[in-house]
Amino acid sequence: NSFYLKIRLKEFCSKFQIELSNIVDNHTTHLITDEEGETLVCPLSKKVIQSVARHMYIVTYRWIDACLKANQILNEKLYEIQGDLTLSSDHNGMQRSRQSILPDSLPKNLLFENFSIMLKCNGCQEMMNNDELIELVQLSGAKHTTDSHFSRLQIGITRIVLCEKEYLINRREMYEKCIQAGIHFLTPEWFLESLVQYRIQPFQEYQITP
Repeated sequence: NSFYLKIRLKEFCSKFQIELSNIVDNHTTHLITDEEGETLVCPLSKKVIQSVARHMYIVTYRWIDACLKANQILNEKLYEIQGDLTLSSDHNGMQRSRQSILPDSLPKNLLFENFSIMLKCNGCQEMMNNDELIELVQLSGAKHTTDSHFSRLQIGITRIVLCEKEYLINRREMYEKCIQAGIHFLTPEWFLESLVQYRIQPFQEYQITP
């Protein structure tokens, strides 16, 4: 239960001189999460998404118990989360993200580095507001743009507008011009689901039309 887990977590942090935080930021190295049984599958939460964007270890609580039992910090790999309850149980996006910045993965390629993304949505499914989405866009290597000259051709850059269907109501003319210029209108779920799985998802399922 959660009370027991909190006690174990405090014991773990005290024993190994580890700082405990309730937020995921640039100082965080590990996210400890619940899992479904002992399946290495966790609920998909905002913190999980923020951790994938920062290439961190995302591990089950069992890692803490194993370290305490062994009286030393154990290799995380046996306890690394492999999937989530929303998208897939074994997409391995967490591991792909973490390994993408290891020294032997040079040159480091961020997932969205060839993308320019404009937000015309209001967050995503009450999970995230726009400021949090923008932070993830930037952490993932994309250029966040608010520029009205977005439609000008940029060689090698894929241009995306994240929006909901309501945004395109009464904007058909603008939509047609943008489509002709090669801009894609996608739901914000496309960005988050690509990020979590650490693979660019096909546009088709997420495309928005007026």
